[in-house]
Amino acid sequence: MFVHCLINIDESDRKVLMGICGNPKSTPKDVQKAIGIFHKTGSIKYAQDKLNELSKRAHGCLDVLKDSESKNYLAGLADYSVTRPY
Repeated sequence: MFVHCLINIDESDRKVLMGICGNPKSTPKDVQKAIGIFHKTGSIKYAQDKLNELSKRAHGCLDVLKDSESKNYLAGLADYSVTRPY
């Protein structure tokens, strides 16, 4: 997501983002600015789409296994990675 953002960011937002990320003095307001930049560049949607894609692939890989508690656990873990609140 970060790389996607850096590819799609304008120079002024890049300076803001680079000043926030990794800065131990960043405030919650700064973090909200960074999240706004991730939204602005489409990076949040990109990451969500990628999670959905990988979750579907994971479910496909699990299809070859017999039904079991372990299989259900792994399927649930793949689903959770997509639906958990961030």
